[in-house]
Amino acid sequence: MSAKAVFDDALAADELLITEAATNLPRMFVTQFRKNVIPFTPKKTGALRRSIVTQAQGTTAKIAWRLPYAVDQNAGVDLKTGVRYKNYTTPGTGSGFKDKALGLTIRQLDPMFREVGLRK
Repeated sequence: MSAKAVFDDALAADELLITEAATNLPRMFVTQFRKNVIPFTPKKTGALRRSIVTQAQGTTAKIAWRLPYAVDQNAGVDLKTGVRYKNYTTPGTGSGFKDKALGLTIRQLDPMFREVGLRK
């Protein structure tokens, strides 16, 4: 999160009210999301879990899976053939793993805000 001000050269520095905020929230978000998504991600061989990559840059957090079948697994269906996945080998895993972890991570934002000083 950041706040920016546009400076008018006609004003002296002592006439300006400036606020600025910088936070590690995107980095904290991807760290927490990754921690949350692992238990929900299907684990036949563990490759899908190992394929997760995260990036926090500026005010943006990105999470991706490097394996092409991640989209199908998250949908719970082979999108080319329409065949539904039924037998997940690990209890608690299955389709919708991305959204389950995202929902959980969003619910955990309040403590993150407190940790970075954005909330008391």
